[in-house]
Order: sequence, then structure tokens, then C-alpha cells
Amino acid sequence: MTATYTQFQLNAPITQANFAAALTSVVEGLGGAIYDSWLNNFQYLVFKFSEDSNTKGTVYLYFAVNYNGTTVTLGIYDGWSIANHSGTNGSGQITFAVTTTAVFTFNIINHLELKGFFINQTGNGNNGAFIGFLRPANMPS
Repeated sequence: MTATYTQFQLNAPITQANFAAALTSVVEGLGGAIYDSWLNNFQYLVFKFSEDSNTKGTVYLYFAVNYNGTTVTLGIYDGWSIANHSGTNGSGQITFAVTTTAVFTFNIINHLELKGFFINQTGNGNNGAFIGFLRPANMPS
């Protein structure tokens, strides 16, 4: 199977609402589904990817965007509690500063074994991060 590469841009002004909508669009395009979402000065979004029924076959991508759209936090987990809004076995979180006046670019790769995107913001020190996961097509059970 050939990988699909696409690029999406979110134009300024950047707000919490339009950034969250852009993230939702990108992640759902990769096959993720919204799993948990809440608002508390930050817009928190957790997306679930169910790759297979094997152990470690589910991945949760976590995002937090502050109320004025100036910081973004990313994380990846293999378990998620909706009741506690918390993940288990995480990779740690990455937080970076953004500006509301510069374009965001999402470079998206979608393949059977690799799903993810690199997000960066030009004109802001090229801040950015990659979030995604690699899964063999035929994982042992």
C-alpha cells in the first residue's frame, strides 16, 4: 500500500476554536475518532485509533489548546480514562508556544503502518512537533 501525503494550512488569526476544529479534521482524516473532550481554560481533545484487537492495538492522541490559542500540548497514550481525563503508558507530553498571527501547516502522512502529522508554525521560530504512531500491518497476537 502506498502512503498518502497531504498538507493542510490553518490561516491566522489562530483561535482555540479554529485550531481545535483543524486538529479534529486532520486526526479524523487519519482514521481517529473523538474519544474525550472537555473545556477548562484549555480545549482538551483525545482521539482514539483502534488498529486491531491485539494488546497495544489502540492508541490515544491527546491535545490541549489554551483559551487564547498560544500554547499547544501533545501526547500519546495506550490507555485513556474518560472519568479521570487521564492517560496511561504515555510517551510524555510536548508543549510549545504558538502565535495567533501566523499560519499553521499540518504535513499529514497516512499509511496502513504509519499515521501521523508534523505540525509547525512559520514565522514563530518554526515551532512544531510530530505526533503519530507506527504499527506493523501484521502484529503478533
